[in-house]
Amino acid sequence: MSIEAQLGLPLIGELMTCVLCGCTHRSNFGVSTDWRCIIVNDRFFYICPNEFPRFGESIELYKEVYTRALKVIITIINGQADST
Repeated sequence: MSIEAQLGLPLIGELMTCVLCGCTHRSNFGVSTDWRCIIVNDRFFYICPNEFPRFGESIELYKEVYTRALKVIITIINGQADST
């Protein structure tokens, strides 16, 4: 189990990898970078800000991004792809 899962907190200095595009970034507690974290079964899955529409844009665009991300996460959990 990762240290993040042991602590139960995402975005506390870990290296994040976007499940959609694969880009990476080290989180910095207290500094907002607009990365999103979806927690499933005590595992953290990250989505980078480049994959999201700007704040205030269509809710439909947000739904599309979350839907794509959840499909990838389900695939990872089911063991059909490498873990991120």
